[in-house]
Amino acid sequence: MIIWRKYGTGTTILFPLVDAGTSSFENTPATHASGDTQISKDEGNFANTSNAFAHEGNGIYSLVLTVAEMQAARISITIIDQGTKAWEDQCVLLETYGNTSAQHTSINVPIAGALEITYTVKENDEDTGDPIDGVEVWITTDSGGSNVIWSGTTDTNGVVRESGDSKPYLDAGTYYFWRKKAGYVFINPDEETFS
Repeated sequence: MIIWRKYGTGTTILFPLVDAGTSSFENTPATHASGDTQISKDEGNFANTSNAFAHEGNGIYSLVLTVAEMQAARISITIIDQGTKAWEDQCVLLETYGNTSAQHTSINVPIAGALEITYTVKENDEDTGDPIDGVEVWITTDSGGSNVIWSGTTDTNGVVRESGDSKPYLDAGTYYFWRKKAGYVFINPDEETFS
């Protein structure tokens, strides 16, 4: 199973530990030792994580990953007891999104709290103009356009959609919409705020 997390943003992952030789969750909180949790970024060499895992209860553990540890497209975390085998080996796989260096430069999965956005591109006047089909649109979190979080194309009604026909989902906040189509001149970016 692959977990998605935002590129370059510190995060906490959760995982179970199972008692060695059983199918039961770890009944006694495990003690973290150096080397028990290791990370590989983009299939690189494994190295110790910056933080130790913590027992949350009922055999569920957490591990805080730093900003630097989250700067990769694909991240593998292994949880292997370096001493006497107290738990079964565990692995957590992550893929990142929301950055040009991420595994997924944009995502379009409804996330709790995210708003479905209807963004329409029209000729001359956004309120009364005719819709423009086939406009490339990308959304960034910065006015310089470097942090692309979503991209799509307008349909025959001028509504921007991803290739899977879905609209963007965004958290409340300010975003910058960039538009491009041969034969048209757009003033980019178009700053939009959603709440």
